[in-house]
Amino acid sequence: YDAIIVSVDPATGEKKGADMHGIVVVGVRLEADGLDHVYVLQDASLRTPEPEVWAREAIKCLNAWAPLAKKRANGKPNAWVFAESNTGGSMVKSTIRTVEKVKVLTVRAMQSKAERAAPVSSYAKAGLVHMVGKLDKLEAQLAKFTGQEGGHGRDDRADAFAWPIYLYVIPKRRNAGAAGRQRGTEDAVIEDG
Repeated sequence: YDAIIVSVDPATGEKKGADMHGIVVVGVRLEADGLDHVYVLQDASLRTPEPEVWAREAIKCLNAWAPLAKKRANGKPNAWVFAESNTGGSMVKSTIRTVEKVKVLTVRAMQSKAERAAPVSSYAKAGLVHMVGKLDKLEAQLAKFTGQEGGHGRDDRADAFAWPIYLYVIPKRRNAGAAGRQRGTEDAVIEDG
């Protein structure tokens, strides 16, 4: 893969019925058609009141899938953890990096879930997103996702799925060509371990 991204949508609340921490692994690869295809490789979403537990799971996923990513100039795999930081701010990155010093990208969501999901849905409808293996719970959540804030059911897995496509793949498509292919993460703060 050209890149492996472990996407984390941290949940709020510690009650039994709280959202899960969405953890989805995607691989991005430029295919013969000249387009970046997204391969959804794993859904490791879980429910836990302990931040260290979801951070360990994200790192476990990164360590498992990173060997399949192309190497960067520094010899490290082009793989990282992405996390939405609206819930917890800089503590999200700190939690991950306390477990292991890895490349972490965080973004504070400025758009609604529906605004992020719309271009991702179009990308998927164009046949550029591929589910690899059995991802029933993620697929079921995606099928029910409306983008409506509040009262629409769970979106933890769906949001973790949408983020890497919205942030990394779609901007590259808009900036097609060699220059665009080097871009895609400049809107976010990346801290490399």
